[in-house]
Amino acid sequence: MSRFIKVLFLYNESVIQPRGRKPRNELKRDGEIIVEIPDLTGKQAPVALKASGRWHDTGEPWSADYRWWREELWVSVNTDTSGAPLGRSRGCTDWDWPHIPGVIDLRFRRHNEDCDLGYHGPFPAKTKAETRADIQAWAKRHAIIEGRPYRATYERCYEICTFGVAGNHGGTAVVSTAARANSRKFSLLERDRALAEGARVAEARGDTKPMTVNGDVDWEVVMPAVLTTPSGNQAYRVHLYTVVRVPVDVAGASSQVDAIAQAERSVDLHRDFRQHDAEFAEESRIAIDQADEIKEANLDLRETLAKGEIPDLDGFWTHLQRKFGGDAGRRVAYVQAAKAIIDGFYLRPDKEVRRVGGGVVIDASVGSEASYVSRGLRRISTYSDRRVATLFQGLRAFARKSGFAQLAADCNNGNIVRDEYASREKLLLSGLEVTRFNDKWQFKFASQVGAALEIFISEFGAEHLASRAN
Repeated sequence: MSRFIKVLFLYNESVIQPRGRKPRNELKRDGEIIVEIPDLTGKQAPVALKASGRWHDTGEPWSADYRWWREELWVSVNTDTSGAPLGRSRGCTDWDWPHIPGVIDLRFRRHNEDCDLGYHGPFPAKTKAETRADIQAWAKRHAIIEGRPYRATYERCYEICTFGVAGNHGGTAVVSTAARANSRKFSLLERDRALAEGARVAEARGDTKPMTVNGDVDWEVVMPAVLTTPSGNQAYRVHLYTVVRVPVDVAGASSQVDAIAQAERSVDLHRDFRQHDAEFAEESRIAIDQADEIKEANLDLRETLAKGEIPDLDGFWTHLQRKFGGDAGRRVAYVQAAKAIIDGFYLRPDKEVRRVGGGVVIDASVGSEASYVSRGLRRISTYSDRRVATLFQGLRAFARKSGFAQLAADCNNGNIVRDEYASREKLLLSGLEVTRFNDKWQFKFASQVGAALEIFISEFGAEHLASRAN
């Protein structure tokens, strides 16, 4: 379900006055837009984290639930960096987000603003189209869950902080704070390890004051899978596997096991993987669920091995080849790519796709946060980077399918997600211009690319797009 909210706003419009020749900006106060605020149940947005603690001044307990929806954390109160409730007014207890009325009037004298609802427009106001886009991006950061207003927030973690120059003039503490890449940050699942490492740091510094832990927030992790802060911070060597079949003819062997051993000794798979008779996907990757495919192929590895028999891997390969090989496999990959594009843009059958100058313009909600390293720059938030990366993978598959080789190569650049950028900075790709705002990215496809994208989605994503109608 959704609630539809009317938003009134002002904007600047370039007009030519009577008997004038040059256009000039004129402030209009008749802007109006209807935005959609999701109205969710507790089942749709389950509790992922529970924060609790006691107020320092009164000792009274408090608690806050962090819910998980659309690959983001949502909370119903204003919070500080540690995750504890924080009054929206200095020294006050108004930390609950205010309810969203049916009509919101953002109009001030020369700009749009509603501090309670978290909308702060620029001064002077933008054009009508730009203001509408900003309001739509603002609305995507709001949701109603079980009747209460929620807003998107960020993940927390434990961090070791040091104060002063050590010895008699310093101290060490473990606090909860924003989750970012840092050698002294630990997952919320690692409280004990963070305390042990903090004690080691304090001892190495020679701190005379006892090491403390932030008592403001106690975390209960209900859904560990939502945490992105690495656990363990240890070095690992891993192997990546792909499905590849290299045929080997064995002239003489006493058994199938002996034939496999002879084949392994006689071939160089690193070399043969690049031969023309090695079968592997080249155009697009396919996500294959190993457990589902083994079950569908009626292959019981545990039972077969318990009997001392060799599993029918040839039969399993035949199943994979029949389902994912050739045209069938390509179609599966393109369907998955279309789904990634639809989900990345939050496309729905009734979503407006704008056409500007012959091109196609689609907005994607992309959360960002201020860079901790470069002042004035921003970077994609932890909760948006995975979705943006998946979106560009889908666009890469579409571009290769549609013959836009350079665009496919541009979309394969991993730095797109990792780079820091200034607000409104443009990212220029072949046939695609991406304008990166604070809370959204605007994708402007060239006319030929946009037309091909619409065909691609209608051919491979129609079923998934229809499923998003409600």
